[in-house]
Amino acid sequence: MLIHNLLSKPILKRCHIHATSQRENEAVNSIIVPKSSTTIPNFVKLPVYRPAAQNSVATPIKLIFFSRIEEKKGLDLLLNALILIKAPFHLTIAGSGSEAYVNSLKQLAADNGVSDKITWAGFINEDKFEALQKHDLFILPSYDENFGNAVIESLSVGTPVLISHEVGLADYVSENKLGWLCETSAVSVAEIINQVVALPLELERIRQQAPGIIHADFSAGSLVEKYLGLYTKIIAKH
Repeated sequence: MLIHNLLSKPILKRCHIHATSQRENEAVNSIIVPKSSTTIPNFVKLPVYRPAAQNSVATPIKLIFFSRIEEKKGLDLLLNALILIKAPFHLTIAGSGSEAYVNSLKQLAADNGVSDKITWAGFINEDKFEALQKHDLFILPSYDENFGNAVIESLSVGTPVLISHEVGLADYVSENKLGWLCETSAVSVAEIINQVVALPLELERIRQQAPGIIHADFSAGSLVEKYLGLYTKIIAKH
C-alpha cells in the first residue's frame, strides 16, 4: 500500500486509462482519478459471419456453460439452480480447471441428483463456435467478470445468453436485448431459466439478430477505428 500511495498512484493519475467495459471503467475510477478513461471492448476472434439457421428450441432445452472453471465463474450457482428448473434440460459444461475444484463441483452435482443431466466436455478450442451454436442458452453467472469474451463468442453464432449483473458485458446485453441478466444466486439463475424455457420466440429472435449485431460492433475493423481514435485524441492533446 505504501508503494502504491507513493509511486503507483501519482503515476496512474497522469495516465490515460483504457477499460474493456463500463464496469471495469467504474472500478478503475473508484480507485484513482486518471487524466482520462475510455471504454473500448476487447478484440474477440469471431467466426465468419453468416445468418443463424432457423432452430426450434429442443426438449430438453440445451444449456451450456463455456468458460474456465474457477470459483469466480459461478458454476456452483448454476449447479444448485438445476434442482429448481421445472422443464427438462441438459447442461454441457465446457472448460477446464484445477482437478480438485472440478471434482468438488462434480460431487455437488451428484449430491443435487443432477449428474445424469450434465455432460462435462472439458476444454474445447477448435470447435467452440460449433459447440456454442448447438445449444439454446449460454449461461455465465459470474461473481465478478471484467468483460467476458465467451459471451460475445456465443452471441456471434446466435446463441442467447444468461449472465449475471457482475459480468462486464451485462449492460451491452441488456441494451441490445440479446439475453437475460440474473443475480448471483441459484434461485435467480433458476427463475430466469424457467422464464426462458417459456419464450421460444424470443430465443429465436435473438438467434436471428445477434450475429449481425455482434459482427457490426466487434469486428476487427470497427474496433481498430475506435483504438486509433483513442490514440489520435491523446496524441493531439500533447
